[in-house]
Amino acid sequence: FFMRKINGKIISVLVAVVLLLSVLPISALADAPAVVGSEQELLTAVSNGGIITLEQDMYITYRWTVDKDVVLNLGKYSIRLGIGDNVDAPTAIRVSGAVLTVNCDGSNGHGVQYGGAGSTFVLIGTDTATKLIINDGYHTANTAWFGFSQPVSPAALIVSRCNAGMIKPEIVLNGGQYFSSAYDSVTQQPLNNGAVFSGEGSFIIKAGTFANNPQANLGSNSIC
Repeated sequence: FFMRKINGKIISVLVAVVLLLSVLPISALADAPAVVGSEQELLTAVSNGGIITLEQDMYITYRWTVDKDVVLNLGKYSIRLGIGDNVDAPTAIRVSGAVLTVNCDGSNGHGVQYGGAGSTFVLIGTDTATKLIINDGYHTANTAWFGFSQPVSPAALIVSRCNAGMIKPEIVLNGGQYFSSAYDSVTQQPLNNGAVFSGEGSFIIKAGTFANNPQANLGSNSIC
C-alpha cells in the first residue's frame, strides 16, 4: 500500500512536469525577442509584433506598417531609407492602431534616418489608440523636393493625422536627438528647416535635443 502511494505521487509529479514542459516553449517563444538581420526578417517580425532587436544596420526599400505593439531595439544600429539611393517614398514607418517603442544606445548616428521625399515617422489615428515612444537615439529626415513644388508644410520627423471622431495619436519623447530639413534638389537651396512633430494628437517632450522647431502645424495637403 505504501509503495502504491509513493508511485501514485511520482506519477502525479511526472504528469505535472510533462504538462509544464508542453506549455513553457510556447510561452517562452512568444516573449523571446526576434533578432533580425535583413529587411524581410524585419517585416516578418513587425507583422508578428513583440520585441525586435537589430543585429546590423537596416536599409529598407519601402514603407512598412506597425499595426501590432512593437518594441524596436536598435542598439548601435540604424534603420535607414533613401540614404545613398534616390528613393522617392513618402514615409518610412507608419504606425496604425498600435504602440511603437524605439530604443537606441544613445550614441550619435544610431536611430531612424530618412533621406528622400517625405517624413521619417507617419502616425495615422484609427479607432484604437496609436502611440509612439522614442527613448533615445539620433533621428533625422533630410527631405528633397525635386524642383516641382514647394513643400506645403515644414518637413517633419513625425507626422500624424486622424479622421474626425477617432482617437488621436500620442507621441512621447523621453530623449534622443532630432533634426529635420527640406531643400530643393535642383537649386540646392534650403526650403525650410523642418520640425520634429506636425499634426494632430498629444506631443509630449520629457527630454531630448532639437536642432529645429519641436512642433509645426500640419498642412492640409501634407501626405500621411
